[in-house]
Amino acid sequence: MNIQPPDYDTAEQELRKKNKDEVKDLLEAQDPGLLKKIRTFVNRFGYDKETVSKKIEDDPMFACCFAKDPGKMKIHEQTAAEYLENMFPDLIRSFSTLPSGGKNAKYIDPTKKIITEKKPAGTKSLDFTWVAGDTDIICFAAHKFTRESGGHQDNQFNELVRLLQAFKGCKNKKIALFAICDGSYYNAQKLSTLHRYVQKEPPYSFACPINEVFKNVAKLIKSQGK
Repeated sequence: MNIQPPDYDTAEQELRKKNKDEVKDLLEAQDPGLLKKIRTFVNRFGYDKETVSKKIEDDPMFACCFAKDPGKMKIHEQTAAEYLENMFPDLIRSFSTLPSGGKNAKYIDPTKKIITEKKPAGTKSLDFTWVAGDTDIICFAAHKFTRESGGHQDNQFNELVRLLQAFKGCKNKKIALFAICDGSYYNAQKLSTLHRYVQKEPPYSFACPINEVFKNVAKLIKSQGK
């Protein structure tokens, strides 16, 4: 079955439009975040605050410059979470999005355990967790959405590599790890590199785009004879 991935572009465009439309309301409410952007604009270009505010009110195109950036609002993570939770509820149960920091964030520590204690140095927190079907296997996942190649994008790729490496040698066969990689950056070559680091025996790890998560969860369930 050919499962389509979520439409990240549409989700991003819809949020971008929403953010654009709310700029004037935020100005009227004297939103601290918007006022900070206006101060930055004033300091960079030498206009006074009143002139910039009046231009935002009168010029919708100019107001777009002050809209919130969807890329900084976790829109890709939220879209991925909705997709995973709703597409195949018989395969993915008890789905939840994990906090990115704080005492309840989850990491793989140097002893190959999933922990919620102090963040190990150089370790990315995990994004999602769920139970595989009617098994007792708990899945954890890190999600990346990356478009173009470049320094920051390469850092995101390397985070997934380190995560898969950290999981190697884990002894707990009741957990599994997913490195979910979406976006045009993750071409066949990048995916092939990630596949070198997956664990093909329990506890399993996987590196795949989001629309292949379900078939890999099905493999987990089948491995348990369920």
